[in-house]
Amino acid sequence: MTLHTAQERDFALIGELYDHAGDLGAVDYLMPRVATYLRAGASFWYVLPRAGPMPFVHNPYLFNGYWGFTDHHIAHYHAEMWRHDPTLHLTSKTDWTTETHELLTPREIDRNGYMRWIGDVAGVNRRISRTTEVGPGLIGGWSFHMPSDRERDPRERTSFDRIAPHLARVFRITSLFGEADARICSLEATIDSTGRATVLLDRAGRVVWASTAALRLSAHEDGLAIRNCLFGPTRIGERALFDRIVTRLGGAVLAEDGPTQVRVERPSGNPPFVLDLAPAPRSFRREFNAGARIVVTIHDPLAPVDPRPTVWRDLFDLTPAESRIAALSMEGLQDAEIAERIGVGIGTIRTHQRQLLAKTGCGSKAELAHLLTRTL
Repeated sequence: MTLHTAQERDFALIGELYDHAGDLGAVDYLMPRVATYLRAGASFWYVLPRAGPMPFVHNPYLFNGYWGFTDHHIAHYHAEMWRHDPTLHLTSKTDWTTETHELLTPREIDRNGYMRWIGDVAGVNRRISRTTEVGPGLIGGWSFHMPSDRERDPRERTSFDRIAPHLARVFRITSLFGEADARICSLEATIDSTGRATVLLDRAGRVVWASTAALRLSAHEDGLAIRNCLFGPTRIGERALFDRIVTRLGGAVLAEDGPTQVRVERPSGNPPFVLDLAPAPRSFRREFNAGARIVVTIHDPLAPVDPRPTVWRDLFDLTPAESRIAALSMEGLQDAEIAERIGVGIGTIRTHQRQLLAKTGCGSKAELAHLLTRTL
């Protein structure tokens, strides 16, 4: 069927957006695609933390992607030209479309430093743009710049407004313009740098991510293996216990009772592994797209040290005082007992406990106890 109307063409493009939603590199592909469709000469897309009514005053646009500009132009923009951008005061308003001619008169456009600059570097003089919420505390946006030699066509605005809400949804689906992917890489690097054998599982026990050390131990299949995306003991009895714990911890409600450790015998005759399972903190559940629900830490007696305290201290940026209080809490001491042991007031201990919960993304001491190491 031939597409005859602008509305049909818009809907065809919207369908293409959803066809690519979630794909690796989807945003990098789709933004130039939309720009070409709108006959734009250049485009930007970005994501930043929301920081009050004027979030960019001290933090200019940090573009996640651009089309039609050189790296040199972007560097110049970051250094100076963002200060002259006429839309700075509008970045706190989301999900409505703005066009240059609605913000500036022809005289202001002619005198505006940003408009002169963007005309010189990209040959464009009119922008159509939108900012939207893309996640907790995050705003993102995109702008398409029209060639200077083309008259404004009202149908551009109609198409843009029809496409924009779907574009926003696709951005959210594809990991917040890659922001989540960057945080995931940071989490992975932090864990990997300690040498700790750690595996993240989803609700069904499938591997979401595994550290280099965990992959190395599993590859030997000395009592542990990753087969068909499933991690766990190779012996039937140990596997059954492991699967029961995974089912319980992967549930919607955290169960406080029952075992959370599995002893794994090794056919090689080396000392057994101990697998320590805990619910993933909310931060992991947010950041890992595949749905990390369970953290499995592999204790290897042959490893020279157990670096788990360093893992969590580095990962969650705990202070020495917070680390010590966490360690004493893991021993079962109450706040009053910890205060007496350290020699500070109970109010101070409770303040540190609140900080621990906030930094680790845990909702209770019980959840924190499941997260942090038991062997300190």
